[in-house]
Amino acid sequence: MSSHGYRSVIITGGSLRGRAISSPRGQDVRPTSSKVRQAFFNILNGRQINARFLDLFAGSGLMGFEAISRGAANVTFVDKSTAQIKNIQACADSLSLDKSRVISIVRDSLVFLEHLPSASFDLIFVDPPYAARLGSAILGIIAQREILSAEGMVVIEHLKNDELPNKIDDTLQLVQTRIYGQTGLSFYVASLGR
Repeated sequence: MSSHGYRSVIITGGSLRGRAISSPRGQDVRPTSSKVRQAFFNILNGRQINARFLDLFAGSGLMGFEAISRGAANVTFVDKSTAQIKNIQACADSLSLDKSRVISIVRDSLVFLEHLPSASFDLIFVDPPYAARLGSAILGIIAQREILSAEGMVVIEHLKNDELPNKIDDTLQLVQTRIYGQTGLSFYVASLGR
């Protein structure tokens, strides 16, 4: 599947482990490293199984495909790039995934969040462009609209020195941040006070 403008990236775990998907080359798409992906799913400790998973700023879709491989019920991939979403659809076809497990949407991620009903997802992975520093804004929308299920979790990938809030209203609570080189992962859960 690799051609001039694409490179292959490998799924690291689950039923699709070792299978490759294509990712556009260049600065627009920055696939999450295998080390960070493995750490992410180790920390989830099975929480992704049968989960409704949202991959915001999906890019290559690698995190969403990892989630499907590791047992997510379905994944909604959102990216504003038509080319990225077409690539995700082609990758899903090459992996022979059931159409009901892959929902791909061309839309700005913030606009997409503004129109969701409450409790839409169990796991939300957010990987915006690092320079945009959108983590706090996205958490605010997710909290305000209560998009996360009662047992849900939001994970923001960000530069290690980005400061994200410890709490959003009474809706989301930071439970841990892990640093891997220049990359940080911050984990938020739905607050018990909801």
